[in-house]
Amino acid sequence: MHKKAIHITESNVSFSYALKKGNFTNFKDVFDRNDNLKLLQIDGELVLSYSLRNGRVIICRLFSLRNQSAENIEIKKNGPSLHIEATVPYGKYEAVIEQDTSFIFQMLKYKIYFSPFTHLLLDALPRDLLILNKETYAQASEGTTYAEQKQLRSGVAFIDFGKSISGCLFYFQNFSSLNAYADTLQVSMADTVKVDWPEIGFKLPVSSTKQLTKGERYLIKDTYIMVHPHKPKNKFEVASHYLEMQEAVYRSINLPTTKVLDYQKYAEYCLNDLHNYKGCWHQVEMHAYLNAYINDYDNPVESMVQLAVLAPLVAYRKQYPNQQLDSIIQALLQNIPNFYDPRMSAVEGGYQK
Repeated sequence: MHKKAIHITESNVSFSYALKKGNFTNFKDVFDRNDNLKLLQIDGELVLSYSLRNGRVIICRLFSLRNQSAENIEIKKNGPSLHIEATVPYGKYEAVIEQDTSFIFQMLKYKIYFSPFTHLLLDALPRDLLILNKETYAQASEGTTYAEQKQLRSGVAFIDFGKSISGCLFYFQNFSSLNAYADTLQVSMADTVKVDWPEIGFKLPVSSTKQLTKGERYLIKDTYIMVHPHKPKNKFEVASHYLEMQEAVYRSINLPTTKVLDYQKYAEYCLNDLHNYKGCWHQVEMHAYLNAYINDYDNPVESMVQLAVLAPLVAYRKQYPNQQLDSIIQALLQNIPNFYDPRMSAVEGGYQK
């Protein structure tokens, strides 16, 4: 856990100034009996203003309107969801916003879709959230960062709001939903969820060469925000708060419909690859061992890898015997004794020459 320096940008300063001076459009009465959540148009962007009880306000950047007038925005309520559509010269944005109050902490989630009217290169955008002081709209002082995305791991950021400020915030970006966007532009989601105080969250990766396809509908944000009323007091509470809110996110994600697959067909594909593809195997002296990863020749072979594959193969053979299976099992069985260390009377993890 650590603190980060304030990340001041022209966009952040402009947002703060517009809020302080009242230079924005407020779409009133779109959230029933909810004074802490407002839909605003600021500096040509449609945003959510999410006021917290700890004196902070979170500005959630939904999408840029490129200074289009508010008349081009259509807002509909559909049960607990708020649906927003906005047409700009180059495409159509859609937002679906929901709140979940079934937990001890507050959960806000929203999805942003974009449908281009022409083949299009997108401009780079700021991070998803901007944290400000609720009274002055000044940029909030930095809090402690407990976690943020590393490389291609989950799109998580977990922070508190600074010294003497209650509560903590868990941010999650569901990358699985963004597959079509990433595949079209051939961009990576690695290191896209970060903490750059007072900005946190997802920064949509863009391409300088690949275009979005005309007429396609892309999901470009699938955001979950949770605010816990209590600030972690120690490392144990950091872990418990994190896991508690992570569980809530996973329970809220719409899971794909379960499909019944022909597992035996895929098992046969795996057996064929294990038997025939040399990248699965690592030759050490007179013996061939399974690699932990395809074409992994930099690390020593491991007993755990051999046994982890051997056990299900033996079980599978009882019902579906075949020659390829026998050949793989025989090779693995012959090699297991090479991991035995008579000095320790135990099987070692790695085999050294």
